Amino acid sequence: MSHIARFNRWSSFMAGHLYADGRLAGKGGHNVSSRHMLTARKQAAQNRAAARLAEIVAHEVFESHKPADRVVANYFRQHRYLGSRDRRQLAEAVFAMFRWWGWLTATGWPERLAEAAALEQSPPADADWSKLLPAWVTPAIRCPRPLEELIRWLQRRPPLWLRVQRADPAAVIEALRGAGITAAAHEELPNALCVHQQVGNLFLLPVYQAGQVEIQDLASQRIGAVCAARPGEQWWDACAGGGGKTLLLAETAGRVLATDIREKALAELRRRADRGKFTNITTRVWDGSAAPGEFDGVLVDAPCTGSGTWRRNPAARWSLTPEDLDTATRRQARLLRVAATGVKPGGVLVYATCSLFDRENRQVVDEFLRERPEFQLERGVEIWPWDGDCDAMFAARLVRT
Repeated sequence: MSHIARFNRWSSFMAGHLYADGRLAGKGGHNVSSRHMLTARKQAAQNRAAARLAEIVAHEVFESHKPADRVVANYFRQHRYLGSRDRRQLAEAVFAMFRWWGWLTATGWPERLAEAAALEQSPPADADWSKLLPAWVTPAIRCPRPLEELIRWLQRRPPLWLRVQRADPAAVIEALRGAGITAAAHEELPNALCVHQQVGNLFLLPVYQAGQVEIQDLASQRIGAVCAARPGEQWWDACAGGGGKTLLLAETAGRVLATDIREKALAELRRRADRGKFTNITTRVWDGSAAPGEFDGVLVDAPCTGSGTWRRNPAARWSLTPEDLDTATRRQARLLRVAATGVKPGGVLVYATCSLFDRENRQVVDEFLRERPEFQLERGVEIWPWDGDCDAMFAARLVRT
């Protein structure tokens, strides 16, 4: 049966899963029959919304290879009548299905969702864990521990990681506690705060609006230590995206040039920089054709398969293809070669990905070093989920002689 055919009968399950407790019954009314009628109408509307969401997610993920979280978010933007609690439960049900897709045996769509929900609570210990990844993926991962251990980590929902920015971590933790959020500082990175609970609209909190906290996974925060930018240095964040690592660099570097091919991403970076009151960041659209100057340090946080973030994006593992991996490695090699021309003699070049695949990590760096002998590998870092309940990342710090 095709992936699309499996998305055919889930609306009734979602109605029972989300609305059986009757919390959408009429508010403030005293006529029980009227309340039941209102509940029935809302259930019918939610059934239709659930069916439509399933159809859209199925098509966009499996046929168009679009990220499931973006598809779901776009659907919610178009259907604002769905409450925040219902949106969260709908999304969690969909993502749980993708997380356990390789083990699902039910033939009906509602039954698959129910089976995935059960596996979330109690996965069997003696099952074939390798089936939770596409067959072509497992031999492409160079894992320092048994592959089953990695897959078990991929099946766990990750915590929320925050980064304290230009503020006292203890004060931020106390401010979050006042908002009902319990956060714990990481032992090695005191500015990294771990939150395990569900958080409402973090963006409305005073500490966020004041630029004292950013959402950034622990693995991503560790890249700042690999770069180790020093005061007065000029850095170039070549593939800056939304600017999480740009902000990390700007906390210690003299100036940072942040580039990306997408102006929309740079606009978001500028908003974050303004909120954090950074004055040492410049942005520029860059098409990857030539380095925009010479710098003490260059960070290439290369576009990649994103396989290291599969805990947060479980659908991506099923839509990724070997051809996607081929395309990513060619792009990464090209970007690294071009960015290297912007490193001053004695300067630093950091290459990073959020990928599990050796082809995107060590092999890209090894090929580059064979071509450019004036660069030497000073440090290589692999970050796995068990290194801090986080994403997986790779980074290599190279020095130009």
